[in-house]
Amino acid sequence: MALGGLLISLILPAYWRAMASGRQATCLVNIRQVGSSLIAYAADNNGYTVLPFDADANLNWCGIVTKWDNTRKQLVNATSRRELGIWLCPENKLQIAGRTSSVGEQAGSFTINGWLEGDNRYAGNRTASFVSPSKLYMVGEGISSAIDLGSFNGGNQVPANTYPGKGANNARYPHGKGMHMCFADGHVELLRGPLEGRGTYQGGENNKATSYSGGTNWHAN
Repeated sequence: MALGGLLISLILPAYWRAMASGRQATCLVNIRQVGSSLIAYAADNNGYTVLPFDADANLNWCGIVTKWDNTRKQLVNATSRRELGIWLCPENKLQIAGRTSSVGEQAGSFTINGWLEGDNRYAGNRTASFVSPSKLYMVGEGISSAIDLGSFNGGNQVPANTYPGKGANNARYPHGKGMHMCFADGHVELLRGPLEGRGTYQGGENNKATSYSGGTNWHAN
């Protein structure tokens, strides 16, 4: 029995690590495909990226893209996690439907860089204005349709208090305190540590982010 217990204690941690690694790999593939959809949408719309929110249609960016590619009905009417397809991070155990609102893990796994049209981030912008597409955040993991840049006190992070007192609000760090981020050029990275920022003030000349480190990550120029 002692030997059996020892074997179990050795095997189980490796098993759980392998399972977590598999979920992380699936999430990476999914967010890369979401990013590809965003890039294709912009190419099909004269180089303009998806709006963060369309008030006339009452759709956020996810709703706009899935309406464009004719997958919205399946996403909204999903009755199982499998039907959520690329819009699910397997580590998000709470997601039960497609993203139909802007708040909560239940509504989706991924979040866009941009909240209001004209805020000089990815969403609602022109791809021609991107100074550094390989550095510009496009879509990451969060509990809202957009990560909140208005405050960086670490509020509503998942897991709770992952990086208390710092980092972007409404961010999810499901992969060993890391999150997948797809950049504007389509490549994906696993980012560890808080997503740093500067709140509502961008800094620099004409309130652009040039004077702050990492400004090219949040802001297009």
